[in-house]
Amino acid sequence: MNILDQKWLSTKQVANYLQVGYTTIRLWTSKGYFPYYRLGDGEKSTIRFKNTDILEFIENSRTGVKNDWMDNQNQKNRDSTG
Repeated sequence: MNILDQKWLSTKQVANYLQVGYTTIRLWTSKGYFPYYRLGDGEKSTIRFKNTDILEFIENSRTGVKNDWMDNQNQKNRDSTG
């Protein structure tokens, strides 16, 4: 079964699917790149992602839709080259 056939995904599943680190997913969620859902309260809470939100993020990245992260990376590259 494809991981994106599931409606809800954990942070680890999203990181594995996108082939990035767990902390990268946490960073991207804190920057608002894709929505997440916090289930529960306090230390027992867990974060889940809807597969459709992850697919939308992928599609927007593929089509060259600009986002703050990409703009910041491009600016850093320009600053470092001169």
